[in-house]
Amino acid sequence: MCIRDTGGEPLGAGMALGDGVVLTCAHVVMAAGEPNSEPGAEVSVNFVGLQGSPLARATVLPDGWAPPREDDSADLALLQLEPGAPDVPGAPLRRLPGRRQPDAQRRTVRTFGFPSLHTHGVWAFAVLAGPSGPADEWIQLDSQLPGQRVRRGFSGSGVIDDFTGAVVGMVVTEFTDETERLAWMIPVDTIVRYVERIEKWVGPDLDPLPPAVVVVVVGGPIAKGLDPLLGEIRMTVDAAGQTADEVHRRIEDRISATRIDSDPTETRKAPVTVALAGVDESSQPEALLHDVVKPLLDVGTEVEIQFSGESSPGLSLVRQWLHEEIVSRIGKLAARVEEVDSAEAKMRQRSDTIARIAVPVPEVPWSALDLHLRVRALASAGADIDPARVRRALASTERKAERALRALEEIGGELDSVRSRYDELKGLLRAFNARAKDYGLVEDEELSALHRPAAQAIAAAPCSLPDAMPLVKSYVRAVRRRVTGETGGLR
Repeated sequence: MCIRDTGGEPLGAGMALGDGVVLTCAHVVMAAGEPNSEPGAEVSVNFVGLQGSPLARATVLPDGWAPPREDDSADLALLQLEPGAPDVPGAPLRRLPGRRQPDAQRRTVRTFGFPSLHTHGVWAFAVLAGPSGPADEWIQLDSQLPGQRVRRGFSGSGVIDDFTGAVVGMVVTEFTDETERLAWMIPVDTIVRYVERIEKWVGPDLDPLPPAVVVVVVGGPIAKGLDPLLGEIRMTVDAAGQTADEVHRRIEDRISATRIDSDPTETRKAPVTVALAGVDESSQPEALLHDVVKPLLDVGTEVEIQFSGESSPGLSLVRQWLHEEIVSRIGKLAARVEEVDSAEAKMRQRSDTIARIAVPVPEVPWSALDLHLRVRALASAGADIDPARVRRALASTERKAERALRALEEIGGELDSVRSRYDELKGLLRAFNARAKDYGLVEDEELSALHRPAAQAIAAAPCSLPDAMPLVKSYVRAVRRRVTGETGGLR
Protein backbone atom coordinates (compact mmCIF):
# COMPACT_ATOMS: atom_id res chain seq x y z
CA MET A 1 0.00 0.00 0.00
CA CYS A 2 1.08 3.58 -0.65
CA ILE A 3 1.48 6.30 2.00
CA ARG A 4 0.56 9.71 0.55
CA ASP A 5 0.69 13.34 1.61
CA THR A 6 -2.33 15.61 1.84
CA GLY A 7 -2.01 16.41 -1.86
CA GLY A 8 -2.09 12.74 -2.80
CA GLU A 9 1.60 12.52 -3.75
CA PRO A 10 3.36 9.23 -2.84
CA LEU A 11 5.79 9.48 0.09
CA GLY A 12 6.58 5.83 0.58
CA ALA A 13 5.00 2.46 1.21
CA GLY A 14 3.54 0.45 4.04
CA MET A 15 2.55 -3.13 4.68
CA ALA A 16 -0.59 -4.47 6.31
CA LEU A 17 0.00 -6.71 9.33
CA GLY A 18 -3.57 -7.53 10.32
CA ASP A 19 -6.36 -6.04 12.47
CA GLY A 20 -6.16 -2.86 10.38
CA VAL A 21 -2.55 -2.21 11.45
CA VAL A 22 0.02 -0.98 8.92
CA LEU A 23 3.81 -0.89 9.35
CA THR A 24 5.91 1.81 7.68
CA CYS A 25 8.95 4.01 8.34
CA ALA A 26 8.60 6.84 10.83
CA HIS A 27 10.36 9.20 8.41
CA VAL A 28 7.60 8.55 5.84
CA VAL A 29 4.99 9.64 8.40
CA MET A 30 7.10 12.66 9.29
CA ALA A 31 7.28 13.62 5.62
CA ALA A 32 3.47 13.59 5.48
CA GLY A 33 3.15 16.12 8.29
CA GLU A 34 5.38 18.08 10.59
CA PRO A 35 8.97 16.95 11.20
CA ASN A 36 8.16 16.42 14.88
CA SER A 37 5.30 14.00 14.15
CA GLU A 38 4.28 11.89 17.10
CA PRO A 39 1.66 9.28 18.06
CA GLY A 40 -1.75 10.46 16.91
CA ALA A 41 -0.49 11.96 13.65
CA GLU A 42 -2.58 11.09 10.59
CA VAL A 43 -1.60 10.03 7.08
CA SER A 44 -3.45 8.92 3.94
CA VAL A 45 -3.18 5.31 2.78
CA ASN A 46 -3.97 4.07 -0.71
CA PHE A 47 -4.60 0.34 -1.28
CA VAL A 48 -2.81 -0.20 -4.58
CA GLY A 49 -4.35 -2.92 -6.72
CA LEU A 50 -7.84 -2.75 -5.19
CA GLN A 51 -10.23 -1.54 -7.88
CA GLY A 52 -11.88 1.71 -6.87
CA SER A 53 -10.34 1.73 -3.43
CA PRO A 54 -10.42 5.29 -2.02
CA LEU A 55 -7.81 6.88 0.19
CA ALA A 56 -8.14 5.80 3.80
CA ARG A 57 -6.95 7.63 6.87
CA ALA A 58 -4.58 6.05 9.37
CA THR A 59 -3.34 7.19 12.78
CA VAL A 60 0.03 6.51 14.42
CA LEU A 61 -0.40 4.16 17.39
CA PRO A 62 1.14 5.23 20.74
CA ASP A 63 2.96 1.91 21.21
CA GLY A 64 4.12 1.83 17.59
CA TRP A 65 6.16 5.01 17.32
CA ALA A 66 9.97 4.67 17.10
CA PRO A 67 11.24 7.75 15.23
CA PRO A 68 14.75 7.77 13.72
CA ARG A 69 17.49 8.46 16.24
CA GLU A 70 20.63 10.53 15.71
CA ASP A 71 22.47 7.47 14.34
CA ASP A 72 19.50 6.66 12.00
CA SER A 73 18.49 3.60 14.03
CA ALA A 74 14.84 2.75 14.80
CA ASP A 75 12.64 4.64 12.24
CA LEU A 76 9.43 2.60 12.63
CA ALA A 77 5.77 3.51 12.82
CA LEU A 78 2.60 1.47 13.29
CA LEU A 79 -0.59 2.94 11.85
CA GLN A 80 -4.19 2.08 12.70
CA LEU A 81 -6.52 2.29 9.72
CA GLU A 82 -9.84 4.09 10.15
CA PRO A 83 -12.97 1.92 10.50
CA GLY A 84 -14.35 0.80 7.18
CA ALA A 85 -10.97 0.62 5.43
CA PRO A 86 -10.53 -2.41 3.12
CA ASP A 87 -9.59 -5.63 4.88
CA VAL A 88 -6.43 -6.96 3.25
CA PRO A 89 -4.29 -10.00 4.14
CA GLY A 90 -1.39 -9.35 6.52
CA ALA A 91 2.23 -9.70 5.48
CA PRO A 92 3.78 -13.05 6.51
CA LEU A 93 6.68 -11.75 8.63
CA ARG A 94 9.62 -14.11 9.23
CA ARG A 95 13.04 -13.75 10.82
CA LEU A 96 16.07 -14.70 8.76
CA PRO A 97 17.73 -17.92 10.01
CA GLY A 98 21.04 -16.22 10.75
CA ARG A 99 21.87 -12.63 9.82
CA ARG A 100 25.62 -13.26 9.84
CA GLN A 101 25.44 -16.59 8.06
CA PRO A 102 26.01 -16.90 4.31
CA ASP A 103 22.36 -17.91 4.01
CA ALA A 104 21.24 -14.41 4.97
CA GLN A 105 23.74 -12.83 2.62
CA ARG A 106 22.77 -14.46 -0.65
CA ARG A 107 18.97 -14.53 -0.63
CA THR A 108 17.29 -12.85 -3.55
CA VAL A 109 14.42 -10.58 -2.57
CA ARG A 110 11.90 -8.25 -4.19
CA THR A 111 10.02 -5.19 -3.01
CA PHE A 112 7.26 -2.91 -4.34
CA GLY A 113 7.59 0.85 -4.03
CA PHE A 114 6.45 4.19 -5.37
CA PRO A 115 9.41 6.15 -6.75
CA SER A 116 8.89 9.43 -8.59
CA LEU A 117 6.89 9.16 -11.83
CA HIS A 118 5.61 5.68 -10.91
CA THR A 119 2.24 6.50 -9.33
CA HIS A 120 1.02 2.92 -9.43
CA GLY A 121 4.23 1.44 -8.06
CA VAL A 122 7.00 -0.77 -9.47
CA TRP A 123 8.87 -3.91 -8.42
CA ALA A 124 12.60 -3.93 -7.69
CA PHE A 125 14.80 -6.98 -7.17
CA ALA A 126 17.85 -7.22 -4.93
CA VAL A 127 20.21 -9.56 -3.12
CA LEU A 128 20.88 -9.49 0.63
CA ALA A 129 24.54 -8.52 1.02
CA GLY A 130 24.94 -8.75 4.81
CA PRO A 131 24.59 -6.71 8.03
CA SER A 132 25.21 -2.97 7.80
CA GLY A 133 23.92 0.37 9.07
CA PRO A 134 23.83 1.63 12.68
CA ALA A 135 25.21 -1.06 14.98
CA ASP A 136 24.78 -3.53 12.08
CA GLU A 137 21.02 -3.56 12.66
CA TRP A 138 20.21 -3.12 8.96
CA ILE A 139 20.94 -5.45 6.05
CA GLN A 140 22.35 -4.09 2.80
CA LEU A 141 20.34 -4.58 -0.38
CA ASP A 142 22.20 -4.73 -3.70
CA SER A 143 19.68 -3.91 -6.44
CA GLN A 144 19.92 -6.23 -9.42
CA LEU A 145 20.38 -5.24 -13.03
CA PRO A 146 18.45 -5.04 -15.19
CA GLY A 147 15.47 -3.56 -13.38
CA GLN A 148 14.43 -0.86 -10.98
CA ARG A 149 16.75 0.41 -8.27
CA VAL A 150 15.52 0.44 -4.65
CA ARG A 151 15.42 4.17 -4.00
CA ARG A 152 13.35 7.06 -2.63
CA GLY A 153 9.70 6.01 -2.69
CA PHE A 154 10.42 2.45 -1.49
CA SER A 155 10.78 3.39 2.20
CA GLY A 156 8.33 1.31 4.22
CA SER A 157 8.07 -1.39 1.54
CA GLY A 158 8.08 -5.00 2.64
CA VAL A 159 11.12 -6.98 1.47
CA ILE A 160 9.92 -10.36 0.21
CA ASP A 161 12.13 -13.45 0.15
CA ASP A 162 11.94 -14.96 -3.35
CA PHE A 163 12.37 -18.53 -2.13
CA THR A 164 9.56 -18.55 0.46
CA GLY A 165 7.43 -15.49 -0.24
CA ALA A 166 7.84 -14.36 3.38
CA VAL A 167 8.51 -10.74 4.36
CA VAL A 168 11.98 -10.61 5.94
CA GLY A 169 12.30 -6.86 6.45
CA MET A 170 11.31 -3.34 5.45
CA VAL A 171 13.16 -0.87 3.18
CA VAL A 172 14.49 2.01 5.27
CA THR A 173 16.92 4.05 3.16
CA GLU A 174 19.00 4.25 -0.01
CA PHE A 175 22.44 5.42 -1.05
CA THR A 176 21.75 8.51 -3.17
CA ASP A 177 24.41 7.74 -5.77
CA GLU A 178 22.21 6.06 -8.38
CA THR A 179 25.06 4.18 -9.99
CA GLU A 180 25.83 2.30 -6.77
CA ARG A 181 22.32 0.76 -6.60
CA LEU A 182 22.59 0.34 -2.82
CA ALA A 183 19.79 0.40 -0.25
CA TRP A 184 19.14 -1.02 3.19
CA MET A 185 16.34 -2.83 5.00
CA ILE A 186 15.42 -3.24 8.65
CA PRO A 187 15.13 -7.01 9.22
CA VAL A 188 12.24 -8.45 11.18
CA ASP A 189 14.31 -9.20 14.29
CA THR A 190 15.32 -5.51 14.52
CA ILE A 191 11.75 -4.34 13.88
CA VAL A 192 10.42 -6.42 16.76
CA ARG A 193 13.16 -5.17 19.06
CA TYR A 194 11.89 -1.60 18.65
CA VAL A 195 8.16 -2.33 18.45
CA GLU A 196 7.36 -5.43 20.51
CA ARG A 197 3.71 -5.42 19.48
CA ILE A 198 4.73 -6.65 16.02
CA GLU A 199 5.84 -9.99 17.48
CA LYS A 200 2.23 -11.25 17.29
CA TRP A 201 2.43 -11.18 13.49
CA VAL A 202 5.81 -12.91 13.21
CA GLY A 203 5.82 -16.57 12.20
CA PRO A 204 8.54 -19.20 12.63
CA ASP A 205 12.07 -18.34 11.55
CA LEU A 206 12.87 -19.13 7.94
CA ASP A 207 14.62 -22.39 7.25
CA PRO A 208 18.09 -22.15 5.73
CA LEU A 209 18.16 -22.21 1.96
CA PRO A 210 18.70 -25.56 0.25
CA PRO A 211 22.30 -26.55 -0.45
CA ALA A 212 23.80 -23.68 -2.33
CA VAL A 213 23.93 -23.77 -6.06
CA VAL A 214 26.93 -22.14 -7.66
CA VAL A 215 26.14 -19.15 -9.84
CA VAL A 216 28.88 -17.59 -11.94
CA VAL A 217 28.15 -14.31 -13.74
CA VAL A 218 30.27 -13.67 -16.81
CA GLY A 219 30.26 -11.09 -19.58
CA GLY A 220 28.00 -8.11 -20.10
CA PRO A 221 28.18 -4.76 -21.89
CA ILE A 222 30.98 -3.43 -19.67
CA ALA A 223 33.06 -6.59 -20.05
CA LYS A 224 32.78 -6.20 -23.82
CA GLY A 225 33.76 -2.55 -23.65
CA LEU A 226 30.27 -1.38 -24.55
CA ASP A 227 28.24 1.30 -22.82
CA PRO A 228 25.94 -0.22 -20.15
CA LEU A 229 22.42 0.86 -21.05
CA LEU A 230 19.32 1.23 -18.92
CA GLY A 231 16.29 -0.92 -19.62
CA GLU A 232 18.18 -4.17 -20.10
CA ILE A 233 16.22 -7.35 -20.82
CA ARG A 234 16.50 -10.28 -18.41
CA MET A 235 15.45 -13.79 -19.30
CA THR A 236 15.77 -17.18 -17.59
CA VAL A 237 16.28 -20.38 -19.56
CA ASP A 238 16.17 -23.87 -18.01
CA ALA A 239 18.62 -26.10 -19.87
CA ALA A 240 17.66 -29.31 -18.01
CA GLY A 241 17.16 -32.13 -20.51
CA GLN A 242 17.85 -29.81 -23.45
CA THR A 243 20.47 -30.09 -26.16
CA ALA A 244 22.75 -27.20 -26.96
CA ASP A 245 20.77 -26.50 -30.16
CA GLU A 246 17.46 -26.50 -28.29
CA VAL A 247 18.73 -24.01 -25.71
CA HIS A 248 20.21 -21.87 -28.48
CA ARG A 249 16.88 -21.75 -30.32
CA ARG A 250 14.97 -20.85 -27.15
CA ILE A 251 17.34 -17.97 -26.47
CA GLU A 252 17.33 -16.79 -30.08
CA ASP A 253 13.53 -16.80 -30.21
CA ARG A 254 13.33 -14.50 -27.18
CA ILE A 255 16.19 -12.08 -27.78
CA SER A 256 16.48 -11.88 -31.58
CA ALA A 257 14.98 -8.39 -31.51
CA THR A 258 17.18 -7.18 -28.67
CA ARG A 259 20.55 -8.80 -29.33
CA ILE A 260 23.56 -6.51 -28.97
CA ASP A 261 25.42 -6.13 -32.23
CA SER A 262 29.04 -7.22 -31.94
CA ASP A 263 30.08 -3.97 -33.66
CA PRO A 264 29.94 -1.29 -30.92
CA THR A 265 29.72 1.46 -33.57
CA GLU A 266 26.31 0.22 -34.66
CA THR A 267 23.06 1.32 -32.98
CA ARG A 268 22.21 -1.33 -30.40
CA LYS A 269 18.98 -2.24 -28.72
CA ALA A 270 18.66 -3.06 -25.05
CA PRO A 271 21.35 -5.46 -23.75
CA VAL A 272 20.25 -8.85 -22.52
CA THR A 273 21.07 -10.82 -19.40
CA VAL A 274 20.55 -14.58 -19.75
CA ALA A 275 20.13 -16.61 -16.56
CA LEU A 276 20.95 -20.19 -17.53
CA ALA A 277 19.73 -22.81 -15.05
CA GLY A 278 20.06 -26.59 -15.11
CA VAL A 279 23.38 -26.65 -16.95
CA ASP A 280 24.34 -29.89 -15.21
CA GLU A 281 21.11 -31.56 -16.33
CA SER A 282 21.53 -30.54 -19.95
CA SER A 283 21.97 -33.46 -22.33
CA GLN A 284 25.05 -31.70 -23.76
CA PRO A 285 26.60 -29.59 -20.96
CA GLU A 286 29.99 -29.19 -22.66
CA ALA A 287 28.52 -28.19 -26.01
CA LEU A 288 26.13 -25.86 -24.19
CA LEU A 289 29.03 -23.92 -22.71
CA HIS A 290 31.19 -23.80 -25.85
CA ASP A 291 28.51 -23.41 -28.52
CA VAL A 292 25.89 -21.31 -26.70
CA VAL A 293 27.37 -19.51 -23.72
CA LYS A 294 30.71 -18.48 -25.22
CA PRO A 295 29.17 -16.85 -28.34
CA LEU A 296 26.80 -14.91 -26.08
CA LEU A 297 29.75 -13.61 -24.07
CA ASP A 298 31.55 -12.64 -27.26
CA VAL A 299 28.75 -10.22 -28.24
CA GLY A 300 28.46 -8.59 -24.82
CA THR A 301 25.61 -10.59 -23.27
CA GLU A 302 25.81 -11.09 -19.52
CA VAL A 303 25.22 -14.72 -18.60
CA GLU A 304 24.40 -16.06 -15.13
CA ILE A 305 25.31 -19.74 -15.22
CA GLN A 306 23.89 -21.95 -12.47
CA PHE A 307 25.61 -25.16 -11.43
CA SER A 308 24.32 -27.66 -8.89
CA GLY A 309 27.54 -27.72 -6.86
CA GLU A 310 31.28 -27.28 -6.75
CA SER A 311 31.87 -30.63 -8.46
CA SER A 312 29.76 -29.72 -11.49
CA PRO A 313 31.50 -30.37 -14.81
CA GLY A 314 32.20 -27.17 -16.68
CA LEU A 315 32.38 -25.02 -13.56
CA SER A 316 36.17 -24.70 -13.74
CA LEU A 317 35.95 -23.64 -17.39
CA VAL A 318 33.42 -20.90 -16.64
CA ARG A 319 35.51 -19.69 -13.72
CA GLN A 320 38.48 -19.50 -16.06
CA TRP A 321 36.38 -17.34 -18.41
CA LEU A 322 35.47 -15.15 -15.46
CA HIS A 323 39.14 -14.81 -14.48
CA GLU A 324 40.09 -13.88 -18.03
CA GLU A 325 37.27 -11.34 -18.14
CA ILE A 326 38.39 -9.73 -14.89
CA VAL A 327 42.04 -9.54 -16.00
CA SER A 328 41.01 -8.00 -19.33
CA ARG A 329 38.70 -5.47 -17.71
CA ILE A 330 41.32 -4.45 -15.16
CA GLY A 331 43.75 -3.78 -18.02
CA LYS A 332 41.18 -1.67 -19.86
CA LEU A 333 40.26 0.11 -16.63
CA ALA A 334 43.92 0.92 -15.91
CA ALA A 335 44.19 2.53 -19.34
CA ARG A 336 40.98 4.45 -18.74
CA VAL A 337 42.26 5.72 -15.40
CA GLU A 338 45.42 6.95 -17.15
CA GLU A 339 43.10 8.94 -19.42
CA VAL A 340 41.44 10.43 -16.34
CA ASP A 341 44.84 11.27 -14.85
CA SER A 342 46.04 12.96 -18.05
CA ALA A 343 42.73 14.80 -18.54
CA GLU A 344 42.78 16.09 -14.95
CA ALA A 345 46.34 17.36 -15.33
CA LYS A 346 45.46 19.19 -18.57
CA MET A 347 42.28 20.58 -17.04
CA ARG A 348 44.16 21.89 -13.99
CA GLN A 349 46.67 23.61 -16.28
CA ARG A 350 43.85 25.11 -18.30
CA SER A 351 42.04 26.18 -15.14
CA ASP A 352 45.17 27.86 -13.80
CA THR A 353 45.60 29.77 -17.08
CA ILE A 354 42.02 31.05 -17.07
CA ALA A 355 42.13 31.76 -13.32
CA ARG A 356 44.90 34.30 -14.00
CA ILE A 357 42.46 36.14 -16.26
CA ALA A 358 39.05 35.72 -14.61
CA VAL A 359 37.47 34.12 -11.57
CA PRO A 360 35.74 32.17 -10.18
CA VAL A 361 36.70 28.99 -11.99
CA PRO A 362 35.39 25.52 -11.14
CA GLU A 363 37.56 23.30 -8.99
CA VAL A 364 39.20 20.40 -10.81
CA PRO A 365 38.86 17.17 -8.77
CA TRP A 366 41.66 14.75 -7.96
CA SER A 367 39.74 11.60 -8.88
CA ALA A 368 42.64 9.84 -10.58
CA LEU A 369 44.52 9.22 -7.32
CA ASP A 370 41.62 7.28 -5.81
CA LEU A 371 41.03 5.44 -9.07
CA HIS A 372 44.70 4.40 -9.30
CA LEU A 373 44.49 3.00 -5.76
CA ARG A 374 41.35 1.08 -6.66
CA VAL A 375 42.94 -0.41 -9.76
CA ARG A 376 45.99 -1.52 -7.77
CA ALA A 377 43.72 -3.16 -5.18
CA LEU A 378 41.78 -4.96 -7.91
CA ALA A 379 44.95 -6.11 -9.64
CA SER A 380 46.39 -7.46 -6.39
CA ALA A 381 43.24 -9.32 -5.31
CA GLY A 382 44.30 -12.85 -4.49
CA ALA A 383 42.67 -16.12 -5.43
CA ASP A 384 41.03 -16.29 -2.01
CA ILE A 385 38.91 -13.22 -2.81
CA ASP A 386 35.45 -14.03 -4.15
CA PRO A 387 35.56 -13.23 -7.90
CA ALA A 388 31.99 -11.95 -7.68
CA ARG A 389 33.13 -9.33 -5.14
CA VAL A 390 36.04 -8.37 -7.37
CA ARG A 391 33.66 -8.09 -10.32
CA ARG A 392 31.29 -5.82 -8.39
CA ALA A 393 34.18 -3.63 -7.23
CA LEU A 394 35.47 -3.57 -10.78
CA ALA A 395 32.10 -2.44 -12.14
CA SER A 396 31.88 0.27 -9.47
CA THR A 397 35.36 1.58 -10.34
CA GLU A 398 34.58 1.50 -14.06
CA ARG A 399 31.53 3.67 -13.41
CA LYS A 400 33.56 6.06 -11.25
CA ALA A 401 36.13 6.44 -14.02
CA GLU A 402 33.43 7.25 -16.58
CA ARG A 403 31.81 9.73 -14.19
CA ALA A 404 35.19 11.38 -13.64
CA LEU A 405 35.66 11.86 -17.39
CA ARG A 406 32.15 13.25 -17.80
CA ALA A 407 32.77 15.64 -14.90
CA LEU A 408 35.94 16.88 -16.58
CA GLU A 409 33.99 17.55 -19.78
CA GLU A 410 31.49 19.61 -17.79
CA ILE A 411 34.32 21.53 -16.10
CA GLY A 412 35.81 22.24 -19.51
CA GLY A 413 32.49 23.73 -20.58
CA GLU A 414 32.38 25.85 -17.42
CA LEU A 415 35.91 27.12 -18.07
CA ASP A 416 34.90 28.04 -21.64
CA SER A 417 31.95 29.92 -20.17
CA VAL A 418 34.20 31.85 -17.75
CA ARG A 419 36.55 32.91 -20.56
CA SER A 420 33.64 33.76 -22.88
CA ARG A 421 31.92 35.82 -20.21
CA TYR A 422 35.12 37.74 -19.53
CA ASP A 423 35.66 38.40 -23.24
CA GLU A 424 32.03 39.47 -23.59
CA LEU A 425 32.22 41.97 -20.71
CA LYS A 426 35.55 43.33 -21.94
CA GLY A 427 34.15 43.71 -25.44
CA LEU A 428 30.98 45.43 -24.21
CA LEU A 429 32.97 47.92 -22.18
CA ARG A 430 35.20 48.79 -25.15
CA ALA A 431 32.31 49.01 -27.60
CA PHE A 432 30.17 51.28 -25.46
CA ASN A 433 33.11 53.43 -24.47
CA ALA A 434 33.76 53.90 -28.20
CA ARG A 435 30.08 54.77 -28.70
CA ALA A 436 30.28 57.34 -25.90
CA LYS A 437 33.30 58.90 -27.67
CA ASP A 438 31.40 58.96 -30.96
CA TYR A 439 28.66 61.01 -29.29
CA GLY A 440 31.06 63.35 -27.55
CA LEU A 441 30.38 61.86 -24.12
CA VAL A 442 33.89 60.75 -23.25
CA GLU A 443 34.29 63.50 -20.63
CA ASP A 444 30.74 63.21 -19.31
CA GLU A 445 31.04 63.10 -15.51
CA GLU A 446 28.25 60.60 -14.93
CA LEU A 447 29.55 58.18 -17.55
CA SER A 448 33.16 58.63 -16.43
CA ALA A 449 32.14 57.80 -12.85
CA LEU A 450 30.59 54.56 -14.10
CA HIS A 451 33.32 53.69 -16.62
CA ARG A 452 36.24 54.03 -14.25
CA PRO A 453 35.31 51.23 -11.77
CA ALA A 454 34.11 48.98 -14.61
CA ALA A 455 37.42 49.40 -16.45
CA GLN A 456 39.37 48.77 -13.24
CA ALA A 457 37.35 45.59 -12.57
CA ILE A 458 37.99 44.28 -16.10
CA ALA A 459 41.69 45.17 -15.93
CA ALA A 460 42.22 43.45 -12.58
CA ALA A 461 44.33 40.30 -12.65
CA PRO A 462 42.32 38.22 -12.23
CA CYS A 463 38.99 39.86 -13.05
CA SER A 464 36.23 38.95 -10.61
CA LEU A 465 33.28 38.33 -12.91
CA PRO A 466 30.62 38.67 -10.15
CA ASP A 467 32.07 42.11 -9.33
CA ALA A 468 32.72 43.24 -12.89
CA MET A 469 29.42 42.20 -14.40
CA PRO A 470 27.12 44.69 -12.62
CA LEU A 471 29.64 47.51 -13.13
CA VAL A 472 29.86 46.90 -16.88
CA LYS A 473 26.10 46.53 -17.17
CA SER A 474 25.54 49.81 -15.32
CA TYR A 475 27.89 51.62 -17.69
CA VAL A 476 26.29 50.03 -20.77
CA ARG A 477 22.80 51.00 -19.61
CA ALA A 478 23.91 54.57 -18.91
CA VAL A 479 25.51 54.96 -22.35
CA ARG A 480 22.41 53.57 -24.04
CA ARG A 481 20.21 55.92 -22.08
CA ARG A 482 22.32 58.96 -22.97
CA VAL A 483 22.67 57.97 -26.61
CA THR A 484 18.98 57.19 -26.96
CA GLY A 485 18.00 60.47 -25.39
CA GLU A 486 20.17 62.44 -27.86
CA THR A 487 19.37 60.53 -31.05
CA GLY A 488 15.64 59.94 -30.68
CA GLY A 489 15.59 56.25 -30.05
CA LEU A 490 18.93 54.91 -31.27
CA ARG A 491 19.52 51.40 -29.82
